Amino acid sequence: MSVIVVDDDRLILRQIATLLADERFAVRTAGSAEEALLIFSATSEVAALISDVWLPGMPGWWLARRGPQLLPSRPILHISADSADDWDREAVPRRLMLEKPFLPAALLDALRALLGDPSAGRRRPPATKR
Repeated sequence: MSVIVVDDDRLILRQIATLLADERFAVRTAGSAEEALLIFSATSEVAALISDVWLPGMPGWWLARRGPQLLPSRPILHISADSADDWDREAVPRRLMLEKPFLPAALLDALRALLGDPSAGRRRPPATKR
């Protein structure tokens, strides 16, 4: 299953990509929304998108709003250090957001839940880092 991960923080991008690869996801990475658009145009087999909200240039909120047009019927998980109030103000459904910092298990559970895995959340205890 192919996942595109977008984050301008190279360390976070590498950590998420490694985590997903260890879980047998095929991972493509981008450091900006513009770079992600290039990947979208060259890749037809994308199961999901994981994107930071604050990106240089074109913001991740733009991907949140445009994502359904770019990837019809594909789940999009946004990650951000912003509070839930910011998510509401930007009209991004909370079910599609994961607040930083998060534990690896929280990311995997959120992604699996968005992909329709019925066992999401049952493999590990809830894992939100505070």
